Amino acid sequence: MDRHTPLGEDDMQQVQGIPCSEVRAFGRGGPFALLLVGALLGAPGGLEAQQLDETWTLTVNGQAAQVNPDGTFEIPNVSAADEYGAGGPGTAPDFLSDEFLRLTGVSTVNGVATYVFSEFFQIAQNQAYAVFPLTFTGDPPPLPVSLSMALESSSLAVDEGTRALVYAALADGSVVDVSLSTEWTAYKTSNPNVATVDSDGNVMGIGGGEAFITAINGGATAVRKLVVSPAASLTTVVGFVEYEDGSPAVGAEVRVAGQLAMASVGSDGGFQLANVIVDGAPISVIATVSTPEGTFSGASGDLQGVPGEFTDAGIITVIMADSSGRDFAFCFPRNFIETPTLTVFIAGDTATTGEVRVPGIGFKEAFAVSPGNVTAVTLPATAQSTQSDGVDARAVLVSAENDVCVYGLSRIAFTTDAFAALPVDTFGQRYRIVSHAALGSSQNATGFAVVATENATTVTVTPKTAVDGHPGSVPYDIELDADQVYQFLSASGDATGTLVQSDKPVGVLGAHSCAQIPVGFNFCDHLIEMLAPVSTWGDEVLTVNLAQRLNGDFFRIVADTDGTTVEVAGVVPASFTLDAGEFAELNLGGTNQITASAPILVAQYATGSTFGGNPGDPFMMTLPPADQYQNSYVFSTPASGFSVNYVNVVAPTSVAASGGVLLDGTPIQAGLFVPIASTPFQGAQVSIALGSHDIASEFPIGIFVYGFNNDDSYGYPGGMALNVK
Repeated sequence: MDRHTPLGEDDMQQVQGIPCSEVRAFGRGGPFALLLVGALLGAPGGLEAQQLDETWTLTVNGQAAQVNPDGTFEIPNVSAADEYGAGGPGTAPDFLSDEFLRLTGVSTVNGVATYVFSEFFQIAQNQAYAVFPLTFTGDPPPLPVSLSMALESSSLAVDEGTRALVYAALADGSVVDVSLSTEWTAYKTSNPNVATVDSDGNVMGIGGGEAFITAINGGATAVRKLVVSPAASLTTVVGFVEYEDGSPAVGAEVRVAGQLAMASVGSDGGFQLANVIVDGAPISVIATVSTPEGTFSGASGDLQGVPGEFTDAGIITVIMADSSGRDFAFCFPRNFIETPTLTVFIAGDTATTGEVRVPGIGFKEAFAVSPGNVTAVTLPATAQSTQSDGVDARAVLVSAENDVCVYGLSRIAFTTDAFAALPVDTFGQRYRIVSHAALGSSQNATGFAVVATENATTVTVTPKTAVDGHPGSVPYDIELDADQVYQFLSASGDATGTLVQSDKPVGVLGAHSCAQIPVGFNFCDHLIEMLAPVSTWGDEVLTVNLAQRLNGDFFRIVADTDGTTVEVAGVVPASFTLDAGEFAELNLGGTNQITASAPILVAQYATGSTFGGNPGDPFMMTLPPADQYQNSYVFSTPASGFSVNYVNVVAPTSVAASGGVLLDGTPIQAGLFVPIASTPFQGAQVSIALGSHDIASEFPIGIFVYGFNNDDSYGYPGGMALNVK
């Protein structure tokens, strides 16, 4: 007998170990069934064999029942929608539930909770079911707490298709991809005459209008709106793509932000994008081309589409964008004391495939990236580096066929941070660390990590001030082979200003296991940021304070050259001089311009909730120089867990005032921007929804992505050009 098979009269006593009795249930408006089970079952995960008894409460799709002392139970009239048949939405109902159900239960004895859950199943009308086997565990069952869904394109033409991408946030804080039916996700459409969706989330435009696509998994749902345009509302966008020297960007890929239309640039630099949807919103064309020197990108200004005719995009100029690449190496420094959820986010302007590996633990997972969307890969918690002053093999390696951007997220409830990973071809041989003060324990340690990509790499570390085991200004050497990580964490002192040099290029991350910002104000939070080599620092940084925070943000400014003079123009002007490895910490409000006589590194810190208000807690985010901004970015928030999410945008005043910054294809309102000192730039705090986003402008802009929850936060720079000075 198959699992979860409806029981017929001759089958009722044939389920081994499960006392059953024949019961029938009837209902209207959808499948109704009665579930019954009770048994002495083995329990995986190290728990002893479990017996269902009267301490257990079991639930299926909102219907609950108490287990009898003999281990039997009945859950009558379990209901689930039956709006379509096996052929999907639009086909006749077949008296079988559209969604998959799972039985869950909990028993609490002497204050200790034990959980049980079944595999997924469907129910049919007027059938009784025996559900087995059951899994007993000390952790809550792996049911989605919430779902998030994105459509690869939210606008389609008739006979054009797209795909739904669905991610489930589980009770343990992890996020998994549940887009396919094999992950027990079911889909439905609100209007099959406008769009259909199959069991794996493939959506097809059928007729003009709007439809809502719904994903259902384990009782959690997510909905996205889809617009299908008839042929009369389409245009063809034409134009040219060229480099800054005026030569044609042959082979560049061009696409319309938020739509599926894509094309390649010909030998004369021209392109033609057919079936571009005209729905009243401005159209933005994004161009990307990969060369041996790196990735170049650019975007058109706002275009007003002309239905049924050609729309001229003019000339799009592409420039270097070096924070993307094909090979990345980084690590996850140690977070506080609990087990973290480690997630790698991968995005790109062109479709590509690749692989995430952690050779030291034997982890390997393939991935695919679709244009304008972010792919998430969850790593085992053992991928986290745990050494306090030593070497391990926990390097995380990401390789892709085409250029991608990569972000990392280390998440423990109430202590989270994110970072933008840098590609291997941008690695350097001289770095300065930015972190924060240690708080006297290994749980609140200041530090950094170094990642090697070549064998026999010698790393020389010179602490600026005394830290655990190493006096200030006294260098020491570490030997690393490829894919190895050196992590240093100190319960005393402050790693900021530490000099890291190497005889071969390496990647470096500044970190803190859980910092108070400012010191003495709760609560602490994890800090992590991948650092740019000194050779790419700049002498002008523009800042925009974080949204919804009180009392301003903190900033650290680090110098690498003696006698570096620094000027701060903003609400509270300041001027000071720093020597090599020294730093200044400032509490700034509003927007500011920071300039220096020599290259500097600037980090922005969110403050603890008792200082800056809740939701919120500390994070650290490095700020790229103004001359390293890019024209376009693809970025993502975590899939869940953060109630407040923002992107800070720095743009030329003329671009900001004209609505020339497009977020997900929609202009950012000019009224959100405010001046930054006397510079020709303005800054804005823009609220964003959970999920993937793209942002583009005709001229380079800076973006900084962050979010807050109850005593928790994350933040990272959206990208940078990393021009070598």
